[in-house]
Amino acid sequence: MGQRFSVPPGREVGVSSLREQMRLFDNFERDDCSPIRHPEGILDFLNRSGWVRSRRIREVLESWFAQYPVEHKQELGRRLRSKNSVPFHTAIFELALHELLRKEGRTTVHPEADWGTSSRVDFRVEPDGGQAYLVEAVTLCGESQTEHKAEGVLQTLCEAVNEVESPDYFLHLSVDGAAKQQPSSRKLKRFLREKLRSVKPDELASENAGQGLLDENKWVYSENGLVLTFTRTPKSPALRGKPGVRPLGVRVGAFKWSTVVPDLREQLRRKAKNYGTPPLPLVIAVNVLDWTYSGHQELEQALFGTLRETVPGSRSSQDRGTPNVVESRIVQKQDGLWFDGQTPHYRVVAGVLGFHGLSASSLGVVKARLFLNPFANFPLTSGFHDYPTTRMKDGELVHENGKSVAEMFGLPGGWPGTEAEN
Repeated sequence: MGQRFSVPPGREVGVSSLREQMRLFDNFERDDCSPIRHPEGILDFLNRSGWVRSRRIREVLESWFAQYPVEHKQELGRRLRSKNSVPFHTAIFELALHELLRKEGRTTVHPEADWGTSSRVDFRVEPDGGQAYLVEAVTLCGESQTEHKAEGVLQTLCEAVNEVESPDYFLHLSVDGAAKQQPSSRKLKRFLREKLRSVKPDELASENAGQGLLDENKWVYSENGLVLTFTRTPKSPALRGKPGVRPLGVRVGAFKWSTVVPDLREQLRRKAKNYGTPPLPLVIAVNVLDWTYSGHQELEQALFGTLRETVPGSRSSQDRGTPNVVESRIVQKQDGLWFDGQTPHYRVVAGVLGFHGLSASSLGVVKARLFLNPFANFPLTSGFHDYPTTRMKDGELVHENGKSVAEMFGLPGGWPGTEAEN
């Protein structure tokens, strides 16, 4: 997939030639409209997919990759081709961010630092007639290495479930526990095939009559500490026996408490401490992929302080017999990244540019917002003028509107379309 760059000994290759050779995707006619398979990488899937929406994604990513500096393409391409979703998503974010920054001015990837640190930021941007600034990218995926490994185990098992022929039923899965090692896909498929063969025709007719899921229909498979519970629903007559319809329907995992605000604060703190005291504004661009993230109000809390409800006291009613009135209000705690109530912190950071769920397929709907640090050593005076922005004015946070990410990328509404277009 894509041509890997190599130069024969003694032969010089110009920059334009390198750009032509280093591509993300192969050039061939595609007619494979099957869904992504595990452990298939996302770029591998896009490369083979015949979906119209996949073609549109390929065209955009290829055009962006063509503009990426030649000397950095190999490293970025390696991460984009990874079957591990974490390096893939970090690379997609950096590729998209580079494209946005190119519209702001001359953009350098991994520039040398001349202020006494060996660490290099991701980008330096020099707007025409404006002050240069630095941009560092970080992606918050919302899962630890242990959770990521566990998800890989489940994805392998889900792919095994989808390999089981189930012409009459969709199978729904709930997950408990954690596997000490990878359970056997072969044993799981044998278990499901036996269960599906055991369903009698009168049971199918009964379920079709509207009795739905019954407790006795639960099938429990346990191996290596992982417990998989399957229930089933009958397929509609139009889908029954139709080839290519995968049996796995709903998958329910374990409940997860959201820690996205402290996680964001910690990630941003690490980045802010990593580059010394640069003589230019530093902007940290963060892409939040954690499914518990409810929107940029949580990034605002990570920066300016979390919100809590307070009940200062009760007010007695003047009318005898009327209950006391309890008044509460929402206040912002002084536990943000930038201010603890007494002293400003991390003043090297001029702003944080937040993206909610930027991925290869979400560019048409992803939302972004720029948060400006009121205590910055070097305030941001150029760049990002079109972005929705939050800034401090007279001690209050002011939220300003701006363009959507799709508008800044020049993408039409509804991009990249749906599978139904095929």
